[in-house]
Parts: sequence; structure tokens; C-alpha cells
Amino acid sequence: MLADPRETWRRRGAWALDVVIALGLGALGASDGLHSGDFPYNGAATAALMGLAGAVLVLRRVLPLTSFTISLGAMTLIALLYGTYQSGASVLIAVVAVFSAASYGANLPYVIAVCFGFDAALSVSAPTAGVLPTVVFTTLLLAVVAAAGVGARRLRDLLTEARSQAAASGLRAEQERAEAATAERSRIARELHDILAHGLGVVVLQTGAADHALDFDPALARASVRAARSTAEQAIAQLETLVAVVREERPSATSPQPTISDVPSLAVDASMPGFEVRCDVRGDSSRAPAQIQASAYRIAQEGITNALKHSGGTTCSVSVDCTPVAVRVEVVDDGPGREGGAGLRMGLAGIQERVAVFGGRMTAGPAPAGGWALLAEIPVPA
Repeated sequence: MLADPRETWRRRGAWALDVVIALGLGALGASDGLHSGDFPYNGAATAALMGLAGAVLVLRRVLPLTSFTISLGAMTLIALLYGTYQSGASVLIAVVAVFSAASYGANLPYVIAVCFGFDAALSVSAPTAGVLPTVVFTTLLLAVVAAAGVGARRLRDLLTEARSQAAASGLRAEQERAEAATAERSRIARELHDILAHGLGVVVLQTGAADHALDFDPALARASVRAARSTAEQAIAQLETLVAVVREERPSATSPQPTISDVPSLAVDASMPGFEVRCDVRGDSSRAPAQIQASAYRIAQEGITNALKHSGGTTCSVSVDCTPVAVRVEVVDDGPGREGGAGLRMGLAGIQERVAVFGGRMTAGPAPAGGWALLAEIPVPA
């Protein structure tokens, strides 16, 4: 994975800042060590130790405890060798070193211990009259700076956590969008299967019946052709509705989604010579949401289509029972049985998926009185 350019520039900027700070404090410390009257001894040794104390802070982020130890250790050594001091350079170096160790280091007790050692070295080497002011000033200064470093560390952790949560939230949102898109594709695929499988299947069977009856019963053939045309027109209207939804257009008022009240018409249109579809709708379907009504219609449609294609029977009974708590759809045919071909398996899988979306149940298999029975029950939300 490529690094974020903004993060790369941020790190380069931080490193450049540390270099500037280290060079500035190192030069200031060395100059003070040579010329400042705040030191009991001005010379090369003091200048070298003060220069080291400032320059080592170039590592204050990458090796915070190491640079902190070397920095305060060098200034402690000056106090033990030559006596106490409080120069401007030493104060600045101590502030940066302690703040960096508390902010970027992972061992606060160690930082406190080193600060106490530094404070003690200044106190021991101070004149008797200057011990109390030295202890008070150094202790308060280091305590405030250490507390500020801890606060900065916690603020940085909070910001990092917030960024991580934001990234995780964005990832979850992206996953939810992908899942929603997948679910929508599955829904559209089910709708296409139901419309095309039923519409074309019934049209094929009806035109086949018309072809068979054409020579001996033209009126019957004509009725079959008209039924095929009606079925095809309904399928086209439903496809137009589905395409309008996919394109995020409003479906036309003449092409609404099917409801339970459309099931009797479905049964009439699917009936043909040699195969009668009976329908019985009971109860008040208005309590069921539109999605459940459309699913009940599709389940009945799939059951009728499977009966036409696979049962080998002469009748099919569709019953839809609407109660305040559930919609129950049952399709039973009088055929001798089914072989369970690919089309049947796919149709039953589609019904199972539709029912599962609403937390319902489905059963399919040989009926006790013969034939094949499909039962689906979808709960109605309270």
C-alpha cells in the first residue's frame, strides 16, 4: 500500500522541526557554556556538555527516553562537577527534554525519577541560601512541563482514536453501501426471474395449447392466443416498472407493484385448456405492507409457474390467507410428482430467500393427498 503523501510530508516536517530545535538549542547551550556568567565554570567542558544536551534532542520523537536521559544527564554532570546554575539555555533545554519524554515516551515513572535526580543534583551543588529557591523553581518547572507533555500525549491519542473511528465508520458505511447494492441486485434478479420465468413459461404453454387446438377447435386456440398475449402484456408492464426503479425513475401509475388483490387475476391468466388454476383469497390484505404483498404475489406466481412446468397435473389451487399477524400462501397441484429439475430448484430457492427476508418460513414437497404442495408464511409487522 502506498503511503499517504500528507502523512509523508507531516513526518518530514516534524523531522525538520526537530533538527532546527536541536541545532538551535545545541548552539545556544554551547554559547552559554562558554560565555554566560550563570555557570560557576565557563569553559570548553561546560560548552561541550551543554551543546550535547541540546543537540541530542534531535532524537526527541524517535528515541524520546534516550535523548531525555542524555540531555538531563549532561546538565546533571555540569552541576555535580562545577556547581548549581540556572542559565536561560539550561531552562529551555530542560523544558524541551522533559516535555518530549512525557509526550512521546512510554515510561512516565522513569521520567519522574530522572527529573528528581536532576533536581537533587542542582540542590546538592547549590549554596545553602539558594537551596530552597532552586528546589522550588526546578520542581515546579519540571512538574508543569511533565504534566503538559502527558496532556499532549493523551490529546494525540484521542485524535488518533478519533481518526481511527472515523476511518472505521467510513469503512463500515462503504461495506453497508456494498451490501445494500448486493441486496438490491439480488432483489432485481429475483424480480426478473419471477417476471420472465412465469411470463414466458405461461406464454409458451398457452401458445403450445393454441397450436394443438388450432385444427380441431379454432375458438379454443384463439382463446389460448389471447391469454398468451395478456400474459405477455402484463410481463412487459412489470418489466417496465422494474426498469424504472433501477433507473431511479417513478413507476407510472398504470404499472404498480403487484399486490395480493392481483392474485385472482394471475390465476385466471394462467389457466388454459387442460390446466385450471383456482384461487381463493381470504382476510383483509390491507394490513400487510406493500413489500409483503408483492412477495406474496411473486410466491403465488412462482408456485403456479412450477405447477405448469413440472407437475404434469390438470389443476392447481392457490390460497392466500391474510390475518393480522401473517400472510399465508399455499399452492397445491394434483400432479403425479416432480423430478426436481434445475428450474424448480432455482424457483424454490428464490421463494425461500423472499420469505427469509421477512423472517418467515417455507415448506415444499409431496402433499398428503397427492400432488405437490408449496406453503409460505410471512409474518406481518405489528
